Amino acid sequence: MALATSGALTLDQIHVEAGGTTGTTCSLNDSDIRGLTAASGKTINSTLGTTIDFDDFYGASSGITSATITNGYYHYSGFGLNNRYRGYNSETGYGSISPSTPVFTGIANGNVLKDAYVYASNSANFRRVFINFSDTPNSISNTNSSAFTSVTIGSTTLNRSDATYGFYSGYYYRWYWTLSGGIVNDDTSAIAPFGAPSTTTTISFA
Repeated sequence: MALATSGALTLDQIHVEAGGTTGTTCSLNDSDIRGLTAASGKTINSTLGTTIDFDDFYGASSGITSATITNGYYHYSGFGLNNRYRGYNSETGYGSISPSTPVFTGIANGNVLKDAYVYASNSANFRRVFINFSDTPNSISNTNSSAFTSVTIGSTTLNRSDATYGFYSGYYYRWYWTLSGGIVNDDTSAIAPFGAPSTTTTISFA
């Protein structure tokens, strides 16, 4: 989870973000602390012994380049819909992701990836892939600089410019892609680009 972007910021909070244990000895000159990913508009000097300031760490995150989804499944039928889901959804509670609160280096303005899943619509014969980022701590607009350029799920790459974008205050920033082919009649098979339940799928952003 990225550090706060304003207000009080302690060395202990910075240390924990860098992977340290709260309450243990640390300094701003530690390589893991200087190795944090700076927020947009900030710079963290990684050279040991050089000048550095607490202000440099506002919005900084430990950052990752990819995450691993253990695919779950969900089946929704009602109101004329018959949809089957694969992937990870933190709200509905199917699937899981590692690390558990993924913040990607330079992606989504330091916000956490909340959901990544696909559903197949048997009612209309299409698939729809969803990517949801948390709506805090930072604002994300639908641009390369504050969002992402593309997402790769397994071996499939989807461009942000081809997605439908929306912001749902109190919930998430959302992108989705509508793809052809969607009839799935079981809870055990894969629904591309996500694998079958209990298998893993890697997700990364550029």
